[in-house]
Amino acid sequence: MTSFRMGTIVGWRRVGVKAIGLIMLAGCDSSRQPAPNFPPVEAAQRASVLDESAKLREVFNGDRACESIYEGASQSLQSVGKTAWLTECDQVHADWGTWESFTPTATIRCGEVLICVDGTGVFAAGHRTLELIWVLESGRSQIVNLRWKIGALWTDLLPYERHHFDSPPVPRKRRTEKS
Repeated sequence: MTSFRMGTIVGWRRVGVKAIGLIMLAGCDSSRQPAPNFPPVEAAQRASVLDESAKLREVFNGDRACESIYEGASQSLQSVGKTAWLTECDQVHADWGTWESFTPTATIRCGEVLICVDGTGVFAAGHRTLELIWVLESGRSQIVNLRWKIGALWTDLLPYERHHFDSPPVPRKRRTEKS
């Protein structure tokens, strides 16, 4: 009986170590760190996305909020469909209320042409940790997505394909096998 307990304790320790490792990995969200293979955000790009972030807050609080955001969004956001966007956005708008302020904490390149602005948004219903994802198209910044953090998990307003904005992977050379 003692060996069974000892084995159970050791087994639980292993599970505990694995669980701690998974929790630590979950906290390492790659979108929070600047990707080393992307160029840094230039001053003009930073100014553009921060200006557009302030305008987005104003639009969110205006008449036809979600429809106005959709009309000014990038093609990728528009590709999800207007009905789906309006349904999700209107629900968030109703749940959160007026967007009172946005304090950016980080502006990083999170894709070849994507810039992510992380920060804290204050809404009538409370504070939200936000990530605004912008694409640089035709010399201007256009919203791709709005994400918010609930606990340790990020939720997208609508799912989108981030890899569509990144350059395609470089094919690797195959090693020839020696016999």
